[in-house]
Amino acid sequence: VGPEGLRIIDWQCPAAGDKAASIRQNDSGAIVARVHIADIDTEGVLFDAAYDEDYAALLLETMRRGRRIRGDAGTLIGSATRSFRPVLRSANELPAPVPRRVTQRNATVVFGDAYVLKNLRRVQGGVNVEFEMGQFLAERRDFAHVARVAGTVAYHRVNEEPIVLALLHTYVPNDGDAWGYTLDAIGDFLDDALGQLESIDEVAPPTDDLLELADRPVPAPVAQLIGPYLESVRLLGRRTAQMHVALSRSEGDPAFDPEPFTDFHRRALSHAMDSAAKSALRSLRSSLGGLSGDLHDRAAYVLDREVDVRGIARVLRDHKIRAKRIRCHGYYHLRQVLFTGNDFVIVDFEGEPRRRISERRLKSSPLLDVACMLRSFHYAASSHLLSRVPAVAVGHDELTWLQPAALFWQTWVGAAFLRSYLDVVREGELLPKSRDELNLLLRAYLLDRCVYELSRELADRPDWLRVPLDGILRLLKTEQ
Repeated sequence: VGPEGLRIIDWQCPAAGDKAASIRQNDSGAIVARVHIADIDTEGVLFDAAYDEDYAALLLETMRRGRRIRGDAGTLIGSATRSFRPVLRSANELPAPVPRRVTQRNATVVFGDAYVLKNLRRVQGGVNVEFEMGQFLAERRDFAHVARVAGTVAYHRVNEEPIVLALLHTYVPNDGDAWGYTLDAIGDFLDDALGQLESIDEVAPPTDDLLELADRPVPAPVAQLIGPYLESVRLLGRRTAQMHVALSRSEGDPAFDPEPFTDFHRRALSHAMDSAAKSALRSLRSSLGGLSGDLHDRAAYVLDREVDVRGIARVLRDHKIRAKRIRCHGYYHLRQVLFTGNDFVIVDFEGEPRRRISERRLKSSPLLDVACMLRSFHYAASSHLLSRVPAVAVGHDELTWLQPAALFWQTWVGAAFLRSYLDVVREGELLPKSRDELNLLLRAYLLDRCVYELSRELADRPDWLRVPLDGILRLLKTEQ
């Protein structure tokens, strides 16, 4: 138990005989301990139940039948959503479960092409944000580009908020997430760019402000260089905007009705962003001695410009913003979108995992999601340059040239996404009508995202520090 709530590290099951042997051979990482099972006087293993088909089938059956499993301190209750209750109960047979992915945050099990079961490994009491958002968009807004929530298993205790432990969604046929699809696209672009080294001037990165680029169509030569992905990212911009429009319709529900971007909220947001920037830059300063070469120089320059960096957030205090705040995805990046081959489906509405549920349910400008996605494009482009994609191996000379090519791709892709997004939402009251207000708010959210990335990379992946540092440097450059 910690500040983020209860974290379930392992649902543990014992196994012996053939099952234990199979786990040792195929899923050794699931083994928690070797044990002696006294009831049958044999050796076995204690293993993570996220890898167990029987456990997954039991959870699905608990939802399907609305079962209650009583324990010493509380009761596990399974339930299906209104639209799926008759579907689940009438099914004579469901596909066998296949464990798909286990992470620190959740474990995913797929039931053929019917359902996906997500076992949550970091949980909190209270409203489950992913369930709440998914059900609102699918059932109350009939938004087609989300996976529909079919059921839950929750732990109920007397006088305590229920804790959702598992979620069931409909399976979405897909070709992987938008992250993988985007990595392939930028990889193809860089491969083509390598064959045109003599035309380096042709792919020089644009220096215009992103909103200025979004105000005009992508030039034909640029579209030809980037290829089909440009149309895909335009579609992603439309789907993102349509999601925000669906979330912005008022119907008398305080949890979802849009609210004005008040002076109080603006000042509170500015203070929070400035505090986060101050903390991240303090951590960067203390780590500066461990950095070397170009990375050290970039970090030192950002630290020298601390007043200007923090000024991007502070300017919110003194400029009125005429816009709306709504419930947003909150953690919106390319891994949170499935690519179906010709369209996109948005998933994982749980929000920023390090925040409390009450924080994840707060309303904000939809530019929060826009900024997160723009930063995701930067990370996709940088993944190749940082040699994190096995299919692309770049040498030092190639890297020197590919960096501006990757920036070119990232900037024009971001501009195309933003233009498509704004075309859908511009006529409503969600975003500021004033160009200056829109630019101010977008830049503040972009900075806040870079600051978040800076703190994360300092803690977990120092070799990735270049990405948020370059993002901050870009914001400083466009400010001049």
